[in-house]
Amino acid sequence: MRTHLLGIPIDRQSRRRLLVVTLYGAYAALVACFALAAPAGVGWLFIVALLPVGFLLVYAFLALSQVALPYAAEGAGVKLAPPDERQIQVRDRAFYRAYQGISSVFGLWIVYETIARTNTRQWFWVPSSFDEYQAIVWAYLLVSMTLPSAIIAWTEPDLTEAGTDADAAELRLAR
Repeated sequence: MRTHLLGIPIDRQSRRRLLVVTLYGAYAALVACFALAAPAGVGWLFIVALLPVGFLLVYAFLALSQVALPYAAEGAGVKLAPPDERQIQVRDRAFYRAYQGISSVFGLWIVYETIARTNTRQWFWVPSSFDEYQAIVWAYLLVSMTLPSAIIAWTEPDLTEAGTDADAAELRLAR
């Protein structure tokens, strides 16, 4: 595993976890920018807040996607060494956990939406505008694309804790 991605040091688990929190926090901030700007319209405050948050979201997305790249079988135009058995197991476990959770959330959302739409007392919140549905769909797509990488970034131990000679040698070469 490389120790720097896009200028971000990722040799420690705490930094990789901060990257995951930054990605999902930046999306929440982006949705908040749009939600708060909707009544007032697009103004300078909206543009000033939107640009850094959007940049942070894209930057965190690219960096997080690079964290899981050594676990991939093939990269997009990148020559990769084939993953070893441990990397294959970590990757498969991350995909299993991620898509098990994503499928459960989708199923629960369908049940919730059905109950909320048929309830005459309106006890449940139901998205009513296009913007609300769009925020939900984009959040679901973002989580679907990044959750396996986020699980790998969140659960992998520090390079010094991994204890493998290959990781230690690669760490020494990177410095």
